[in-house]
Amino acid sequence: MQLNHSNAIDTPTTILSTPLALSTEDFETQGDCNKKLNKNRETAITSAILKNGKFGFVDVIGLSEAKRSLHDSIIMPLEYPHLFLGGRKPWRRILLYGPPGTGKTRLAQAVCSEVNATFYCVSSADLVSSFIGESER
Repeated sequence: MQLNHSNAIDTPTTILSTPLALSTEDFETQGDCNKKLNKNRETAITSAILKNGKFGFVDVIGLSEAKRSLHDSIIMPLEYPHLFLGGRKPWRRILLYGPPGTGKTRLAQAVCSEVNATFYCVSSADLVSSFIGESER
């Protein structure tokens, strides 16, 4: 390859003439890309679902104040919606925070089990990137 050194940036003026043999197998169609994308989405969603069977508040040791608060704020409005008519409205969001290993995920899992909801466990690394495994780099 010959380079033109007249500019500050080296730009090739001549490229080696190597014949390329390409076939249709070398390219992916839009349909192939969509299939792979849908498969990746499905994999990401199914990996976030935790199926632990029946795991309720009785299985969480300690944390009685947190369990009572979660029961009063989430489970009660679902079991007794007539109590929350009129001026009383149930909470719309709950934030569990604290150091690692204190039972936040287990409490959330217990709440989902109590109300027969699906529990999705998504780490912050999954939220950083839109591609599976991209945030670990």
